[in-house]
Amino acid sequence: MFERLLEMYPHPGGGRWTGPKMEEATGGFVNASYFSNLLNGRIKQPGLDKLKAIAEAMDFPPELWLEEPERWGKRLAPERGRPSSEASLAKLLDNLFESIPDERTSRPLSEAEITRRSAGKLTMQEIRDMRAGKLTNPNMEQILALSAAFDVDPSYWFRRGKKQPLVDQRTVEALRDRDNRLLLHRSLNLSKDHKDMLLILMEQLKERDKD
Repeated sequence: MFERLLEMYPHPGGGRWTGPKMEEATGGFVNASYFSNLLNGRIKQPGLDKLKAIAEAMDFPPELWLEEPERWGKRLAPERGRPSSEASLAKLLDNLFESIPDERTSRPLSEAEITRRSAGKLTMQEIRDMRAGKLTNPNMEQILALSAAFDVDPSYWFRRGKKQPLVDQRTVEALRDRDNRLLLHRSLNLSKDHKDMLLILMEQLKERDKD
């Protein structure tokens, strides 16, 4: 994967990226030795911070690291001028716990349930450390396990601060209400026609409440 990215995204000064060039571009954060070890497959689970730094230096969407090359598709275009501010891992994770209900109970997902869904790739303590800001640099396997457990696209973890969040604050507040979560859950599998009918009915009920 790294080899393919190096072919697709050359150094802005011309030619191929090398360890010394990456070390210079990242201010030593990704040194030449790390670059070489990653390229040669000696680092099996690189940390999220290193992957972000490499993606920023080479100017490609960082979520490419978490997907098979065959699925890169439209993500391949470089994102010039990306804002530097990002939501923290803890905030992104809390947002998912607050906004995605358990389909079986319509209640917020628990840390124990996410641990179970990770099939041994995450411990409850690791999840708690992420939410507390103590574990800020999970590896690729952990990020993919979180994505699968919450059923979100891996690109979620690379969302930038100036982009619209997965769920806005108003929606988060609404989903804290049990009845709202139940309404959402029971409407998920309705056909489009039935959803349209439900929306019309809801608008009529809203007008009645005003009277």
